[in-house]
Amino acid sequence: MYKKIIILVSLVGLLSACTIQNILQNSNQKSPENIEKTGQTKKQTQQKSAGKNHEKITLLTIKIAPEIVESEPYKKCIAEKTQQCVNQVGTTLAQEKNDLTYCQFLTSTAQQESCEFGIIFSSALKSEKSEECEKIKNADYKKSCILTIENQNAVKSKDPKQCEKFGEIVKKYETKDDVDEKEALSRVENCKFEIIRQGEKFSIEQCTGLTDKFIKMECENLAKMKNKTF
Repeated sequence: MYKKIIILVSLVGLLSACTIQNILQNSNQKSPENIEKTGQTKKQTQQKSAGKNHEKITLLTIKIAPEIVESEPYKKCIAEKTQQCVNQVGTTLAQEKNDLTYCQFLTSTAQQESCEFGIIFSSALKSEKSEECEKIKNADYKKSCILTIENQNAVKSKDPKQCEKFGEIVKKYETKDDVDEKEALSRVENCKFEIIRQGEKFSIEQCTGLTDKFIKMECENLAKMKNKTF
């Protein structure tokens, strides 16, 4: 009988020790630090939820008074913003997709022509073919495209004679008054100057062949600066 009591007491002690150990482990899992983190997480979740609910409530409760919606200034404002978005998005899509179709959807002739010019001009620059510029409907844009491409090609050729040919193209697209004749000559001189400037043996002597005094002066000054540098 006495032995049974001792065994029973021992079992009770063992169970008590296990229970205490489990309590301590649970207590460690829920330490003040963990409890604090858990509390912060719950708080952040509640705040996010509250923020979303607030946004929903705000959106649901925003109402524009009929007096404003029906007013002419409001209608004008909406129309202007809509046109702005149409032109901006239409131009962007036309450029991204390289598709002139989107240019036709723009709200004015000026916007359509500008959109068209941007796409065709970009393509002509890459191909180095001024013939592509003929697709441009606006005469001023077409002229600008052709002359830019032809000037670029003449300079890349590194042959001053190509600048003379470029001058003939300039005259073709300019009127025949004196101002435009000077403009054509100035373009030819600039073309030659660019070829000289980009040459490996750029020197002040090469500038003597230029007839435009301002371009010649610029060429000589640049040559002097280059000589001082080296």
